[in-house]
Amino acid sequence: MNIRGQWAMITGGGGGIGAAMAIDLADRGANLILTDLDEEALERSAAAARSRGAEVVCIVQDVSKRDQWTEIADELEADGRFPVLLINNAGVAAAGRAMDLSDESWQQVIDVDLWGVIHGCREFVPRFQATDKQCAVLNVASCSAYVGLPMGAPYFIAKAGVLRLTQTLQSEIDPKDVSFTCLCPAFVETGIGRSAEQLGAGQREVLDRIVDLSRPRGRTPDQVASVAIRGVLSGRAVVNVYREAWVLEAVSRLMPHQMLARVSRQYFLWKFPEFA
Repeated sequence: MNIRGQWAMITGGGGGIGAAMAIDLADRGANLILTDLDEEALERSAAAARSRGAEVVCIVQDVSKRDQWTEIADELEADGRFPVLLINNAGVAAAGRAMDLSDESWQQVIDVDLWGVIHGCREFVPRFQATDKQCAVLNVASCSAYVGLPMGAPYFIAKAGVLRLTQTLQSEIDPKDVSFTCLCPAFVETGIGRSAEQLGAGQREVLDRIVDLSRPRGRTPDQVASVAIRGVLSGRAVVNVYREAWVLEAVSRLMPHQMLARVSRQYFLWKFPEFA
């Protein structure tokens, strides 16, 4: 897929992996539609992409609102800026035991991380199919989509749903019209932990320990972005980034469910004994 001179849309484009993918695409000659709730972050990301020669449109968007998706798609079509690549990247997180997290935390994480991707696909994919251009969708999940890990159930469930949605669309839609790629990176510091605190679900000690366990040192969003963009432009079905992603995918395929449940329980008791 040749993205030069074409439009690409990135949700959550104000920071982290989204901003890094914007830079990568700008360097490939693409023009960008960046959306985010943080207008200041959007402008910083847009300025970086414009410095590389890209034309950039910034839109403040709550991806959990279907009507906003429809309005944006209609406006982009009317302006002649409709993308050929949609990257569903926006996400929030919650940290804590599944039974302790508030209804509001559960709702917001599922609404943004899963429903945001569903809304984006349902709004844009039929329009992609109506064009004569090769189009693509990159749905950002996580290596946590492969197994049920402790202390972040809403996030892990949402990301598993993103993976399954992507696989379903791969089976239902001709890849000659629209190709679908799911990105499953291991942990990289993007600032998503701050969203857990904003949700009132960010027990500081839990967030710090999850980050420490994930060993993100030396990892940067631009590393993930580079692998992700190459993957979606070449039409790969799933893109894993970092060794944990490959390990967890292998474990999900090879380890019997009963054994996996026991291992997961022992891991929880070992790393979070005060919550057991």
